Amino acid sequence: MSSYVERESGGRSKISLVSRVYKEAIDERMSKLKDEIRFLQKIPSEWRIHFPEIIFARISKDKVCYEMPNYALPTIRRLLFSGKFSHVDALNWIDKILKFSFEMYTRQTVPKSPQITGHYIKNMHYNRVRRRLVEVSRKSPLLKNIIKCEYIRINGENYKNAIPAILSMEREEIAKRVFPEFLSKWGHFDLHFSNVLIDIEGNNFILIDPRGYPYCDYYYDFGKLWHSVDGKYEFIAENRFVLNDTDFELERNKVYVECEKIKAGLLQIFKKYSTESADDILMKTEFNEAIHFVSLVPFILDFDGIDKRATVGYYTGVILLNRFMEKYG
Repeated sequence: MSSYVERESGGRSKISLVSRVYKEAIDERMSKLKDEIRFLQKIPSEWRIHFPEIIFARISKDKVCYEMPNYALPTIRRLLFSGKFSHVDALNWIDKILKFSFEMYTRQTVPKSPQITGHYIKNMHYNRVRRRLVEVSRKSPLLKNIIKCEYIRINGENYKNAIPAILSMEREEIAKRVFPEFLSKWGHFDLHFSNVLIDIEGNNFILIDPRGYPYCDYYYDFGKLWHSVDGKYEFIAENRFVLNDTDFELERNKVYVECEKIKAGLLQIFKKYSTESADDILMKTEFNEAIHFVSLVPFILDFDGIDKRATVGYYTGVILLNRFMEKYG
């Protein structure tokens, strides 16, 4: 919240309160924020209603920042945890959002080619995990010790750790199987429950944290939606869990039940928009979910020497990577 004084003739003063959100990056996040700014600046006018307005932006050698209005609207996450949304409400809004998103995805596509398949999967997914875990290891001594192990025990089960799991996934046949039906130069590409503002009265939604990759695919967003209800990312972000060394358990409350019901209906919505088989939709969505979970760990570091949220997020990612390989590897 900021304020300014606008002085008029005669000495009268008018005080206005301007509510804004300021986003700034000075390290690894600079690249992401640059992409976000450039994406928002080039959005066609017919889509702007669903994205935040940039009030001002600045990109320099050592800092990237921009301001947008502080929209007084709740996220899907907040609506679920406040009890204002049921699974029916959430599924209805997800359907609306994906209908719009597919208008974007299909506007300008990049077709499959043998040259791009392995390159895309490696750079968009596997290398993203590696970069993020290097960052986590630098910022969290606790997680550095966890990440460097070859195997890890979670909730009484032994799992191949994230980097060894990624190494086992880096095979040409897996890249071909998880490659999307097309790539898109347009899309939101970060479509999870805390990134979607809902204007119930205005019957509108605002997608507040677009990445704006040069190209991406709709399974990236399917994976973000799925990680909200399958891996229960929202519970981890909200500290709704108990962690005891390498054992953790999420709260089993009404929101958990609603998320399970959203999950039960979500695949049918995915099938409505994708032309691929139900089995392929689930496989590619679960691949993206697993990669997302390991990649999001830097964003939930608490820098308190304990990093409970990041630890549970990492454990969940490791479990999902192993589950994917057991099912599809």
